[in-house]
Amino acid sequence: KKSLLFYTVSQEFFLSLAVLGLLIWATIRKKLRKSYLVYSYFSFFLPTLTGNLSSMPRYVLVIFPVYIALAKIKETRLKRLLLLISFVLLIINTALFLRGYWVA
Repeated sequence: KKSLLFYTVSQEFFLSLAVLGLLIWATIRKKLRKSYLVYSYFSFFLPTLTGNLSSMPRYVLVIFPVYIALAKIKETRLKRLLLLISFVLLIINTALFLRGYWVA
């Protein structure tokens, strides 16, 4: 159980870092409209004011400009790497869910 807690916390942390990095990249490269960036930053930082990153994947799902920024990535290798990482996480998280480690 302790290793599962570490896995969950580290997954939430690295997802938060990835989304923040993507938002910073989109800001520097001017890939999104300013209104989308303002919405994204507020939507990202508001849940972090609680002091932890618990349930950040759920909060990140509603930040739709992240998906627009992901679609604007041109490098094929990076897209394939992101697809592979997403697929591996899908398999692991689905297996943990089916085993009953997460109820909701």
